[in-house]
Amino acid sequence: YQACADVNCTQPRPITVRPTVGRHPDGGVMVYFGTGKYFEDGDNVVDSSTQVDAFYGIRDNGSRVTSRTNLAEQTILLEATAAAANTQFDIRAISNNPVDYASKSGWFIDLVSPVNGIEGERVISQAVLRNGRIIFTSVIPSQDECDFGGNSWLMELDAVTGGRLSYSVFDANGDGIIDDNDFVTLPDGSKVPVSGRGMDGIGKTPGIISAGEVEYKYT
Repeated sequence: YQACADVNCTQPRPITVRPTVGRHPDGGVMVYFGTGKYFEDGDNVVDSSTQVDAFYGIRDNGSRVTSRTNLAEQTILLEATAAAANTQFDIRAISNNPVDYASKSGWFIDLVSPVNGIEGERVISQAVLRNGRIIFTSVIPSQDECDFGGNSWLMELDAVTGGRLSYSVFDANGDGIIDDNDFVTLPDGSKVPVSGRGMDGIGKTPGIISAGEVEYKYT
């Protein structure tokens, strides 16, 4: 598969991270990776010519996947600031479009903010496959020499569909409990779990510590 920013692949995107691989429940394997790079001069520049990077979950079942038309699309529906008790951080909500594996070979999600549009968001570290979730960080570069190099998102999606999970994985309201009160309201009025949390600075592949019914992720 060649990752592209358009259907005709006139804008191929770089893959600079090691893919993560897991089994598909109906056979074959799922290959997970994001696109983008952040190591050359000019990689931090975001302007009108900046291309869109994405994260992919592609099923390898013995046949070549030729284009994005073979994949289902998920989208970032909402970005907002969490009303946590002692701190503020950004949160994201993701679509949950179905993936018919009889006609599709996986999914992708373009890293485009519904608020700010194209920000040069990209994936430069390996994803983690864990308990049916695909967990990855993305980076939005900063052009300020005195900044931390950029900001990041920690994302957790359903590994088979790339859509949002049916349950919350983030303590969005800061009450120390992860439950339905951590859901966010979409513009159509529906309440859905949060799928991403913003971070200051550049976050890489998180370490994960299990502690009973919760997990802690650190970068």
